[in-house]
Amino acid sequence: MDKFDELKNKFPEIKVNVSLKNYCNYKIGGVAKGVYEANSAEDLVEIVRFSKREGISFYLIGKGTNVLFLDEGFDGLIIVNKTNEIVIMEKGDKNSIIRVDSGVTIAGLISFGLKNNIGGMASFYCLPGTIGGAVYGNAGSFGMEIKDVLFKVEFYDLDLDIIVEKDRDELYFGYRDSIFKKKNNWIILKAYLKCENLDSNLEEYQKNLKEIAVKRTGKQPFGASCGSFFKNVYLEDGTVLYAGKMIEECGLKGEKIGGAQISPQHGNFILNKDNASSEDVLKLASLAKEKVRERFSVELQEEVRVGGGITDY
Repeated sequence: MDKFDELKNKFPEIKVNVSLKNYCNYKIGGVAKGVYEANSAEDLVEIVRFSKREGISFYLIGKGTNVLFLDEGFDGLIIVNKTNEIVIMEKGDKNSIIRVDSGVTIAGLISFGLKNNIGGMASFYCLPGTIGGAVYGNAGSFGMEIKDVLFKVEFYDLDLDIIVEKDRDELYFGYRDSIFKKKNNWIILKAYLKCENLDSNLEEYQKNLKEIAVKRTGKQPFGASCGSFFKNVYLEDGTVLYAGKMIEECGLKGEKIGGAQISPQHGNFILNKDNASSEDVLKLASLAKEKVRERFSVELQEEVRVGGGITDY
């Protein structure tokens, strides 16, 4: 019996030989050797710990909103983070502290807040991923980032085999960045958020949510993608060079390679237009980087995570 069979015996819920197209927004990817859904933080720690001990490659995802799986698939275990607990830890006069499992979706969190008169998260409305992914990449929208409401994070240190808590200021948040991108052995379990209470502002907050939904749907192209493919470029003098605008000025909107297309509507979206392969998408991304480098003398960096690694939410 090989190590993967031992893993399957210990965790019989593992599905084998599963298409990765069903686990990412891009609807692209080959076959994974196995897929396991973790429904609690304890479950998540146990499967990660066992996989590491047995030397089995694993890749942790949430909703798969920011990952491009490769056509050759993944010769290991895909762990889907479906942890879903939300607990109100403290409710003060103006603010509440809530503890949120990393697998909770942004939509689920905002819905929970509405039911409990907790707001402060309207800017994140319609972001498609999970809280874990938002913390991992310091997700932001409409002038706000997840760090702005984050209080502290609980994570599992895979190397030390311990659960650790760190305050926000210890996590080195930056533009679409956090310490978790440099510490792949740290698995985000729970986020503690400090959010304002709604009380008499509920109706105004609901109106704000609707307005943001209209703005987001109006800006974003329809079709299978992972949203913005590249990060914007921040120069030392504070100037922001928007990736989509630079790609557009290079004349690449609507450009196609195979089944992939740079959106005619937004230059920073690479769409799976017609059964695209990961190779099609990566060739388009490479073309965009080359043209932007030639014209603007800057290097675009991917916001989408490509292939396999230890963690992607």
